[in-house]
Amino acid sequence: VTLSGLNSTDPEGDTVTYRIFIWAQNSSPLPASDYLLDTTFFASDLIPNTNYYWRVAAYDSTGNASISETRALVTDDPAPDLFRIFY
Repeated sequence: VTLSGLNSTDPEGDTVTYRIFIWAQNSSPLPASDYLLDTTFFASDLIPNTNYYWRVAAYDSTGNASISETRALVTDDPAPDLFRIFY
């Protein structure tokens, strides 16, 4: 499954890194990645027939952040080995 997200640019030209948050329904958002330069993320170990939510936080080199809206997905049964997230 390919999920669309965001691709941020910084007005001052600072480097932008991304942090992905994925969580199941009735859970709290947890970081699923460290700070990434790549705009593709592969999520794994997802539970079949489960509602998941995800969002992306973009950070510039001075610590300013922009957070995407929360998006949703439901895994199939069986759940795929990997989800590829573009942002």
